[in-house]
Amino acid sequence: MARFVLTPTNSYATALEWSKRPGYQIVTPSRLAARALHAQHQALRRLAIKTVESGGKKIAPDRTAQRLFRRVVQDIVQPVDGLGTARAWLPGVRSLLQSGSNLSTVTATSERTDKLLDVARAYQTALSEQGLIDGADLYWHAAVSKVPPQPVLIYGYFQPRPDELAWINALTAEGSVLFLPIAESPLFADSQASVDWLVKQGWQIMGELDARSQGSSRDEAVTVKTGQNPGIFAIGESLSQVFCGARSQGSSGGRDVAVKAEQNPGISSPGQTPAIAYAYSTLEAEVRGTLAQVKALLNDGTPARDIAIVARDEVAYGPKLIDIAWEYGVPLRALYQTPLLTTRLGTWINLLVDVLDAKFPFEGTARLLSHALASNPDRDFWAIARRQHPQGFAAWKTLAQDHLDLDLDLLAQINQARRRDTWVDLWQRILGRFDLRRRCARWARESLAFNTFRSALGELAEPEAEILSWSDFRQELRDLLDSLTVPAQPGRGGVELHSPRSVVGARYAHILVVGMAEGVLPAPIGNDPLLDFFERQQLRPQGVMLPSAAEMARREALNVYFLLQTVTTAVVFSYPQLEGRKELLPSPYLAQ
Repeated sequence: MARFVLTPTNSYATALEWSKRPGYQIVTPSRLAARALHAQHQALRRLAIKTVESGGKKIAPDRTAQRLFRRVVQDIVQPVDGLGTARAWLPGVRSLLQSGSNLSTVTATSERTDKLLDVARAYQTALSEQGLIDGADLYWHAAVSKVPPQPVLIYGYFQPRPDELAWINALTAEGSVLFLPIAESPLFADSQASVDWLVKQGWQIMGELDARSQGSSRDEAVTVKTGQNPGIFAIGESLSQVFCGARSQGSSGGRDVAVKAEQNPGISSPGQTPAIAYAYSTLEAEVRGTLAQVKALLNDGTPARDIAIVARDEVAYGPKLIDIAWEYGVPLRALYQTPLLTTRLGTWINLLVDVLDAKFPFEGTARLLSHALASNPDRDFWAIARRQHPQGFAAWKTLAQDHLDLDLDLLAQINQARRRDTWVDLWQRILGRFDLRRRCARWARESLAFNTFRSALGELAEPEAEILSWSDFRQELRDLLDSLTVPAQPGRGGVELHSPRSVVGARYAHILVVGMAEGVLPAPIGNDPLLDFFERQQLRPQGVMLPSAAEMARREALNVYFLLQTVTTAVVFSYPQLEGRKELLPSPYLAQ
């Protein structure tokens, strides 16, 4: 029995039928796609990690990887600003690791790219000496591991990279199924190339009609086609085919789609028109209008899990959506990552470091002790503090001991040079002394921030015997605050905010897409300062498949194509006409 690539554009209906067959392990890129198939979430990455670990290697922890990379950059490049250069070069090196299975024989046409390749190879060697790999080349390592092939059904990986394809090819046993939708449109050129590569590896292509007849009985197929489950076909499929201007062979077609565009949004009857576009005056007006429609849907009985808000730029829309959702009483989850420094915990730790550096000044220490995560001194304490106006550690120690029952002795040990593991132990005790775990537990995001910071702090303990001054360790603490991230608004239930890419393979009755403005969606494509498009083209013949400008544009468009396929009832697009004093035009995707 062969392995099969299923190419129908309406991949969800077919995947749902096939997923009911016994014997498959269902693999999806997200819990949303797994939920659509009523399956447990299992990702390619998780399977690859298990395979690599069974071979005696593991992915380097972030702090370890960054420290090794800085050392490699310093040895090879010898920059004036080692930390800044390492930060700038690491994304480029990881792109190289992800895009090519073997960098040992690759040569570059420019001195800069040649240095980048030297750093990438030396970085791989430094990791390997410690039994580690970088997460960027995980799939290449998994693909060459001795993994027993498994019967799997892979759904939601609709734009696979070369490293993902290599891992899929190594993982899958006979009878396995990969869904890779293709329509007669230039947008699917890269998908067709992936299918062609798989065919060379022995896979067989199965079209839509064959896939349905194999995936279910004839009666089941008729039940789906005649509309007894209208959420499977219709709106999403029709909109996506309109968007790309093509239909695949054997497409089901779906209902005609009505599309409206309005300057003055109304919210009285959301969902009456399958596709509608609103132009708002400002971003805040857009957010308010969007959340008003969400609230109307919730009040009409639509479950929150059937509604999603989608933004290409989640960071730009997230804070405003979170604030106004609280004002409107709309439960909202925003799972995009925000820097630890933006959390209450990050702010408190940053304040503490500043206070330690400045030797406990009055204003800085007062801000630290009045922070939401501090001991919340009462009025009597502040009256005494204003009267005494303490300056320096000794004065604040006495005041805190007498009136807050807070022992600050641990903070007196900061200026001593010590071993790495001793530094980490000291800061773990500081977190305990200020009872930060309990104080952070009042907020879901702060609790996650505490666990994230404490775990990353533990990574700083190696190599244990290395002696660091306070200034050296302080810099590593600040690096943590800059690099660590947590979900912006975690929790359970509620309407979720997503990017177009994160909902691929999912199913929603209603989707509200914000930010449909030119320059926002699609996002502008720019040259990478380290690996420009000309250099990428020169590296391709050597097997380094970095995406070109055209590929990046197609990926952006296909993210919207697959976003549209998630919709079962109605989709609302919107954009703000003004951003500050800058006028915004509607996205060209709206015309499509």
